[in-house]
Amino acid sequence: LCTSFLGWRTWQADRLAGQARQLEKVLDWEEALAKWKLSLKQQPENPDTHLSLAEVARKAYLFEEQQGWLKQWEGALRAALEVDPRNLVALLRLARCLEDQRRVEEAGRVVSTARAFAPYSAPVHRAVARNLIFAGKPEEAVKVLSTLTSTGLTIDDRALGELIFWLENQKPGRGVEYLAGLEGQRRKELVLDASRRAEQEKKLAVALRLLEGGLKYQPREPELRYRRALCQGQLGSQRMELETLEQLRRDPDLLGQEALREAVWQRWARARRDRGQPELVRAQLEDYLMSHPRSGWARVQLSQIHLEAGRKSESRAALREGLNYDSDGTLVLQLAELCQAQGLPELARGYFREAMGFPAVRSRAEQALARLKVSPQEELEALPGEGNEKESVQP
Repeated sequence: LCTSFLGWRTWQADRLAGQARQLEKVLDWEEALAKWKLSLKQQPENPDTHLSLAEVARKAYLFEEQQGWLKQWEGALRAALEVDPRNLVALLRLARCLEDQRRVEEAGRVVSTARAFAPYSAPVHRAVARNLIFAGKPEEAVKVLSTLTSTGLTIDDRALGELIFWLENQKPGRGVEYLAGLEGQRRKELVLDASRRAEQEKKLAVALRLLEGGLKYQPREPELRYRRALCQGQLGSQRMELETLEQLRRDPDLLGQEALREAVWQRWARARRDRGQPELVRAQLEDYLMSHPRSGWARVQLSQIHLEAGRKSESRAALREGLNYDSDGTLVLQLAELCQAQGLPELARGYFREAMGFPAVRSRAEQALARLKVSPQEELEALPGEGNEKESVQP
């Protein structure tokens, strides 16, 4: 009878694990985690189930970056080690989890434990190298990594980007030298990772050297050129930054990279406005919107330029003309707030009601609508010749 009961529990645990894996495939992290927890109740002493639960939490954290997932990721790994303290997979994954939280010393102790259990393990040596990198000891890490060459193992790119930063930070040119052994898209991504890490440490000169090193191999790469321009501007060379932005915003390579194209144009518009050239920006943005009508930030910028020049009606029109492309309610809410600020409460009321149809801005729209007071006579007096605009508002 006992054997039958254990067999039933194993079957039940496997069934729930299968359901959890199916839920993972459709990115339903919460339900997948719930299924793994139910499976764990059937076999609480199974470290593999704890590891599976931890892996779901890790994926969910990478996808959503919520602290709750991070805690569950770490908690499940520690639970696996309570069941099996010598579990090498759990130890190495816990070390990486801690390093991703910048708890480097704590991770180092976990790696030391793993090394004591498996001193000749290649994955353990890789973990040692990774921990040395995050501890800011790149030369020691390079020595450990050299022993892995014969095994065909390497560290993950995030750690490699960290290594390149620390090498360049300690000795100018050392990190750039490391780029020679890399290729194409991977080199570009590692240069970007390493330069971002340098920026986090407020080492802008290091970031600039790394970006220029990457551009030696890929001189036309748009994202590397954009990041270099930002570094140049922050280091005081606004002229060089603007020259690059002028070239980039007309670069045909940006046509298929929407996020980067928008970032380049936003930075260019800000730089030109800082130089006191709002009308130049206005003309260029109007032309930009002919080709990219869905650009919400461009419409907001255009509205602000008109408003600063005292063109109230045009400032509203710049936003209103983008409402058909407004996917999250940002434009309609800004238009409502603009109408309210310009003394057009009835128009504002209509747009606030429209904004309530978008979950992302519903709460703000409801609060604003509750505070709004309308005087119909004042509204009529404030709207000479704007009947068409009033008709465009949904009741």
